[in-house]
Amino acid sequence: MQTTASHKESLLIVEENLVVQSLFGEALQRKGYRVGQALNPDTGLQMYSKNAVDLVITNIQFKNSSGIEFLFELKRLDPDVAVIVLANITDLDMARRTVAYGIYDLIPIPFELDQVVSAVAKACEKKMLLERNQLLIEKQATLIEKLHRSYMQLKELDKLKTEFLVTISHELLTPLSCIKSLTYNLLHGVVGELDPKKKEYAQLIQEDADRLEEILRDILNFSKLEAGKMVLIREPVDVNAVIAKVVRAMQPIAEAKNIFLRQMNPKPLALVSADRARLEEILANLIENALKFTPAGGKIELDAVDHPEEIRVTVRDTGMGIAPENLNKIFAQFTQFHREHGPGSQGIGLGLAVVKKLVEMHGGIISVQSQVQKGTTFLFSIPRQESKIGRT
Repeated sequence: MQTTASHKESLLIVEENLVVQSLFGEALQRKGYRVGQALNPDTGLQMYSKNAVDLVITNIQFKNSSGIEFLFELKRLDPDVAVIVLANITDLDMARRTVAYGIYDLIPIPFELDQVVSAVAKACEKKMLLERNQLLIEKQATLIEKLHRSYMQLKELDKLKTEFLVTISHELLTPLSCIKSLTYNLLHGVVGELDPKKKEYAQLIQEDADRLEEILRDILNFSKLEAGKMVLIREPVDVNAVIAKVVRAMQPIAEAKNIFLRQMNPKPLALVSADRARLEEILANLIENALKFTPAGGKIELDAVDHPEEIRVTVRDTGMGIAPENLNKIFAQFTQFHREHGPGSQGIGLGLAVVKKLVEMHGGIISVQSQVQKGTTFLFSIPRQESKIGRT
């Protein structure tokens, strides 16, 4: 940085040689610096304590005192003081000791005035940069503190949200169970036969109650996952046996929608270390998702393939597909969008978020590929038994 008169940095020259003082003072004043002068360290300390300057230029030796002691006292007065030291060649060993005090430069005597002026300009620039850097550090520290407070507040709000969701889900499930029980009794003639219209209404109540229960259980499971309260109960599991069970359970729903649901290659595979109930939940969620967006006459196929470290499971449908701009949001919580205009019911956007968290809890990964109007394939992996058994 070119130092000019517009900067007007203030200097203090501590030098008992009046000729040297005069040379320095005139040369630096011509460059626009404001110069103060002291003939000895004591006067220099008094002047600095009354009016701190940007830079101190001092000799290392004085008749009645030591420049080292002056530096020590100056640093006690202001740890950030900027100093240039002048030293006779015979005093260089002593001058090198000044490095411990963080001096900005060391100028040997004899010297050239241009050398001194250049050293002063560089020292002033260095001090300015250090001060700016310190301001940035302080601002950064303040910002980090604010971000930390905001993070803790958000964390507390997120905890309250999770607790609220858990509480409200439990509170709603109890009366919902009563509604479902009473509706079941109505549909099965416990209070007498219903006429067709009443039976239709009762059937609608039952369907919506089932859907509401599914939503509440999704919220409950997701809240447990978010709070870290869900623990996997691992055991050796044959993935194909679990797939077969879930496919059988969901076959009536698929048939009612005229969708062909099947398991490919159901032969036994190497065992995985998994929570059987959660693996069933993963598969059921993926099949339910496929059923929502696959039109009548479509197909849903499940397959599992053995790999050296894991079993890879695919759930493939011939549904409406997912638009490319939505693929990266498919596992986000509370995210809802239509794959494309067509058949499909909306939940609250938690099913696939739950699936992803459960797969990751097992030590696996999940991905999705899709083409609009052609279908979607979900692929997830579960580590084999010997690599993960016993972990949670």
